[in-house]
Amino acid sequence: MAKKPFSVRVEGNVVKRFKALATVKNIDSATMLSEMLTNEEGKLNEEEHKAFLQLMNIWKED
Repeated sequence: MAKKPFSVRVEGNVVKRFKALATVKNIDSATMLSEMLTNEEGKLNEEEHKAFLQLMNIWKED
C-alpha cells in the first residue's frame, strides 16, 4: 500500500519523546506509529473493538 503523509499537531515535548523512542528502538517513525496503533488496538474491549471495526469499514479506501 502506498504511504501517505500524515500530520498531527502535538506539543513539542511529545514530538521529542516520539523521536527519542524511535531513535532508541532504532526504527523509523512510520514503523513506530504502526506498532503503537497495533498495541492500542489490542487493548480495546469488545464494545470498543466493534466500534473500531465499524469505523474502519466506513473509512476504508475504495
